[in-house]
Amino acid sequence: MSVATHKHAQKVLPPGWRWVRLGDFMPRKSGTVNPATCPSETFTLFSIPSFDRGTPETVLGKSIGSSKQLVQPGDVLLSKIVPHIKRTWVVENLYGARLIASTEWIIFRTEKAVPDYLKYALLDEDFHKSFMDTTSGVGGSLTRARPSLVAKLEIPLPPLPEQQRIAAILKEQMAAVDKARAAAEARLEAVKALPAAFRNQIFPRPDQKLAVDWKRKALGAVLEITSGQVDPKDARYKDLPHVNGENIESGTGRLLNVRSAAEDNMTSGKYLFESGVVLYSKLRPYLMKVSVAHFRGLCSADMYPLTPHLHEMTLEFLQQLLLSEAFTNYAVAESQRARMPKLNRDQLMAYSAPVPPLADQRRLAARLREQMDAAEKARAAAEAELDAINALPAALLRRAFNGGL
Repeated sequence: MSVATHKHAQKVLPPGWRWVRLGDFMPRKSGTVNPATCPSETFTLFSIPSFDRGTPETVLGKSIGSSKQLVQPGDVLLSKIVPHIKRTWVVENLYGARLIASTEWIIFRTEKAVPDYLKYALLDEDFHKSFMDTTSGVGGSLTRARPSLVAKLEIPLPPLPEQQRIAAILKEQMAAVDKARAAAEARLEAVKALPAAFRNQIFPRPDQKLAVDWKRKALGAVLEITSGQVDPKDARYKDLPHVNGENIESGTGRLLNVRSAAEDNMTSGKYLFESGVVLYSKLRPYLMKVSVAHFRGLCSADMYPLTPHLHEMTLEFLQQLLLSEAFTNYAVAESQRARMPKLNRDQLMAYSAPVPPLADQRRLAARLREQMDAAEKARAAAEAELDAINALPAALLRRAFNGGL
């Protein structure tokens, strides 16, 4: 039984397969056109933005500002910009117009490869690693693959009937993956909506009538804001935990990657807070960054360290109140008066908060804590499911190009 071995990848190919250079599939002249010279003609444009949107654009020539490559049905396009993002496209004539592509695509055109097979081969992780070695540039959108080096890369190529069989199987499998991904993403979004739904069951809207024993009180009547800054370089404070907005997870209040003021290289004044405060990020309040700190530490000047009057409001109830949809809508509306969305002290303290008796606050906060824990577990499960689904294409392609289908 004969086998072929790729000298670079050291991969043994199935019988009848061979390694081919991509340069063999690159047309020497694809032709170009300046659509502006045909201002009233409608073109079908294959661009990078249209790929990201999922469909080519239908554009009048007068709206296209530079020359484009002429392409034809069955061509396979490989993006040479931002190459770490895998972008391959099989050209189809969907609208009957002349087909053009931006110069950011490398064109492959051949009768020796089934277009869908070639597309999947260019998406394979082994190929992509080699593809990344052809790049140059300083990074980001300035990084580009060099076609002259891409032409030297090789892909495994079986006989045409086998290509057609593999492409058909992969197309069916990828469609199933896309369907599963869409369902998993919908489940994840539904799970992410649970915390807001749970809070809405507890915190009434401003126009809703309160329960008999609830009262509306200005936040200024039930809490205080820590004032006065300290030098984070001072030996008394430099080793204390330092919290800024980036350390608080949106919507949950979870603290992330908190380090000391010294580790964060803090030099400007910071607020010193004692254990038992609620930290509220006043910048861009739509981000909903609110956390309870059960430790002594420092926080940035973009945060309010809030100490509730414990005979009026508990810590946990205050945190959930500030995370509620009703308060967030208020904060967003008030903060839009400034150039940078920011809730000032007067606006915060003026908020008319729904305040139940302390016993109800403790009971409701405990219920929310239990619900939030369940929602977090559900979110973790949904994210794990989505991660597993997103790993499937690479596994399917690896199997296909190792002759495993």
